[in-house]
Amino acid sequence: MSRNSRMTFKTALSATIGAALLSTTALAQNFDAQRIEAARKEGALTFYSANLPELLQALVAKFNTRFPFVKVEIVRLANPPLIARVEAEATANRLTADLMETTDLNDAKKLENIFDDAYAPPNAKDYPAAAQISKRFWPMCGAAYVVMVNTALVKTMPTKLDDLLDPALKGKVGTVVPGAGGTSWSAALMQRVVKGEDYWKKFADQKPLTFQSSVPLGTAVASGELLMGFAPLIAVAPIQKQGAPVAAIGLDEGIPTSVTAGAVTKTAKNPNAARLFLDWATSAEGQAAYTELGCASVLPGQSLPTAMKVNSGKVWVTPFAEYADRQPGWVAEWNKMYGVNQ
Repeated sequence: MSRNSRMTFKTALSATIGAALLSTTALAQNFDAQRIEAARKEGALTFYSANLPELLQALVAKFNTRFPFVKVEIVRLANPPLIARVEAEATANRLTADLMETTDLNDAKKLENIFDDAYAPPNAKDYPAAAQISKRFWPMCGAAYVVMVNTALVKTMPTKLDDLLDPALKGKVGTVVPGAGGTSWSAALMQRVVKGEDYWKKFADQKPLTFQSSVPLGTAVASGELLMGFAPLIAVAPIQKQGAPVAAIGLDEGIPTSVTAGAVTKTAKNPNAARLFLDWATSAEGQAAYTELGCASVLPGQSLPTAMKVNSGKVWVTPFAEYADRQPGWVAEWNKMYGVNQ
C-alpha cells in the first residue's frame, strides 16, 4: 500500500524508554483505568486522518510510549478524499474507522451524525468554547499558517502580505489551494478579510505555484525551486529538523490558525482504544506532544511550539461563521481566479 493511503506503525520503543522521554507533568497525567484495560483487550484501532504523514507517525510513536499495547493503523488522505471516503463507507454501512481527524471544521460539522455524541474527553471543560464546533468533535492539533522561506536564497524576510507582491517574486512563491483543508482555507480567508477582496487578484498576478498539500510545497521551498510559500507550521518543523535552510515567518497581519477536529465513530469496532487515544491527545500530555511536533495548542497553559520561529505577527483565529458560510463560494471563486480544477 502507498504511503499516502495506509500506514501501520508498530511500537518501536519499550514502555520504560518511553516513560523516560515524558516530562514530570506528563508522568503525573492519569487516565481511566477501566478504559485502559478495555483498550488493552481490543489491542488496536484504525485512525483516519488528514494530518501530515510525518506528524502522524511521530504522534503515534509518542502515544505508544505510554500505551504500547494499542496497535494504531492509520489511513492518511488529504482532507477532500478523506471526507469522500468516510461518507461513502458510512452510506454503505462499511465505515472501518474507529477515530477520525479532519482538518476542515466545515466538513466535520456536516458529518457529525456519523460520530459518537456520548463521548467527551476528561478535560473537556478546560477547552475554550470557541474551539468546539460540536460536542462530538474535540481539538487535536492547532495548525498555524506561516510563510516558509528559504533562508539560503532570501536575505530580506517578508513582514507583511504586500511583501509577497514584489515583482521579483513572480513565479517564485507557492501556496496550498484553499480547498485542500481547513488550514489553507483559513489562510486564504484571512488574506481576503484582512486585506480586502482585491488581494487575491494581486497575488494571482504573481503566478504562484499551487499545491494540493503542503508536503510537496515544503520540498519545493527547501530545494530552492521556490523562494517561499504559504504553509502550515507543522509542515515547516520537520524540514527544519532535517537541516534544511527554511524559516517560519509570521506576518504582521496575523498568523491564521485552525484546529483539527477528532471524533470517535458510532460504529467503532475498537471504541475504547479510540477513546483512550482521544483522551490522551486532548490531555496536557498529548497536547505537549502535539506542540513539540509543531502544532499550536488551544488548551490553556500550553507553550507555543519551539519550532515557531516567527518574526512577528499574532495568532488570527478563524471566525467559524465566516469559515463555514463563505467557504463554498469563495473557494470556487479562488479556484477560478488561480486556474485550479478541484
